[in-house]
Amino acid sequence: MKIRKVVKEGVKWSIAEKIMVAVFNLIQLMIIARFVSTSDIGLMAMINTVLVFFNIFSEMGLANSVLHYQENRRSSLAALFWIYAGMGLLLTSVCFVLTPVIIYFFQEAHLEPVIKLTAISLGLSGFGLLHRTLLYKEMRFRQLSTIRIITTIISFIVTIILAIYGWGVYALVIGLLSSNLFNTIFFLLYGHSLLSLLTTPDFISIKRHFHFGAYQTAERLVNTISTQFDTLIIGRILGAEVLGGYDIIKRLLARPMRIINPIFTSIATPILASKREAIKGLYLRQILYLCSTSFPIYIFLMFSGEAIIKIVLSDVYLNPTSHTLFILFCVYFMIYTVQNPIGTVIIASGAVKRSFLYNLGIALSLPIILYFAVQGGVIDIAICMIIFQGSMIIIAQQYLLKPTADTQIEELLSCIFVPVGIGLTAFGGAYIVSLFFNICWWNLLMMGLLGGALYLGLSWFWNKQYVKELMQFIDGKSHQEVGTKVP
Repeated sequence: MKIRKVVKEGVKWSIAEKIMVAVFNLIQLMIIARFVSTSDIGLMAMINTVLVFFNIFSEMGLANSVLHYQENRRSSLAALFWIYAGMGLLLTSVCFVLTPVIIYFFQEAHLEPVIKLTAISLGLSGFGLLHRTLLYKEMRFRQLSTIRIITTIISFIVTIILAIYGWGVYALVIGLLSSNLFNTIFFLLYGHSLLSLLTTPDFISIKRHFHFGAYQTAERLVNTISTQFDTLIIGRILGAEVLGGYDIIKRLLARPMRIINPIFTSIATPILASKREAIKGLYLRQILYLCSTSFPIYIFLMFSGEAIIKIVLSDVYLNPTSHTLFILFCVYFMIYTVQNPIGTVIIASGAVKRSFLYNLGIALSLPIILYFAVQGGVIDIAICMIIFQGSMIIIAQQYLLKPTADTQIEELLSCIFVPVGIGLTAFGGAYIVSLFFNICWWNLLMMGLLGGALYLGLSWFWNKQYVKELMQFIDGKSHQEVGTKVP
C-alpha cells in the first residue's frame, strides 16, 4: 500500500474518531459542569495529575522505541508485553503505598478512597499497551479509531448516569476505569494476530529498547512536570475549588488541540520513522497544516469566549476571571500546537538525549516561575505560561529542529504567522459583523460561518497550498506523494 493511501485512510478514520469523541466529550463536559461541584472537579484534576506521572512509568518510552527500531521479532515483543503488564501491576501497588504522601501534598483528606480506586486503572492498562503500539506501528488506524469510539461511548454512558445521580467525583473516576478496562479488552482482541501471548519471551534481546526508552521516560517525566506543575501548585496553594474552575476551562480549550493534533502527529510519527530521509519536508508540512487548521478555531473561540462559557459551562462560570482565563488559554494552546509535533521528529531521528536535555531545562525553570506567579492568582500563572512557552519555540528550533531536521527559523515562522494573520483578519471582521446581533447562538453561528468563509477565501491567496491539499483530500483526487514538497 502506498504511503499516500495509508495517510488518507488514516486521516479519514482519525477525523471520524475525533469528531465522535469530541461530541461525546463536549456533552459530557456540559453535564459535569452542571451536576458535579467545582470542588469535585478540582479533586479529579488532582487525581488526573497524579495519574499522568504514573502513566509515564507504565509506558517507559518503549512504545516509541518499538516504532523507532521497527521491532518485529515475536520473542522480543512477548518480553515487552510481560514487562508492560508487570509494570502496570507494580504501579498500582506503589500508588496505594504513596496515597498518604499524595494526600499530605494536596491537603485533601477526601482523596484517599478516590486515589486507590483510580490506581486500579494502571494495572488494567498495562495489559493492552503493547498491542496498542503494534496496531499503531502497522498503521491500522481504522481499528484504533474504532476502539477509541466504542470506549468513549461506554465511558460517556457510565459517567453521565452516575453524575446525574449525584456520585460526584466517583462518577468521573468510574468512567475512567470503564474506559481503561474496555480499551485493554479491545486492544487484546484487535491485536492478537500481531502477537501471540504463548510466544516465549526473550528478555535479553530488548536491551536496546531500554536504552532508548530510558531517555524517553526521563524526557516525559520532566515534560510532565512542566505541563502539570500549574495544576499541582494551584491545588496545593489555592485549593480544590479554585483548581476546579481553572481546570474545567483549561480542559475545555485543550479539546481542539487534542482533537486536531493527533490527526496529524499520530499518522506522521510512524511515517517519519519509516521515511527518515524526508523528515524536513514532512515536518514543515505537518506544522503548516496543523497551524492552518487549529489557529482559526482558537481565534474564533477568543472572539466568542463569553458566549461559549455561558452555553457550555453554564452561568456559574460567567465571571471576569473565567473569561480572561478563556482568552489566555486560547493563546496558550495555539503555542502548544506548534510545540507538540516536535516529538514526531525526535522519535524519527532518535535524538532522545537532546530532547531530554531540552525538556529538563524547561522542568527546572518553569516550576520556579509558576511558584512565584501563583501568589498573584490563576491569571498570572496563565500569562507566565504563555510567555515561557512562546520563548521556548525559538529555543526548540535552534536546539532540536535545526540539528535533526535542518529546518530554518524563517521556515518555521512562516508556517505559524501566515495562518495567524489570516485568522485574525477573517474572524476579526466576522466579530464586528456579529455585534449587530444580540442573540447568543446567532452571534456564534454568524461569526463561525462568515469567519470560516473569509478564512478559506483569504487562505486561497496567502496559504494556497493548504487549501489545495484540503480540497484534494475532500475530493480524493490528490496524487502528490507525502513529503515531496516543502512549504
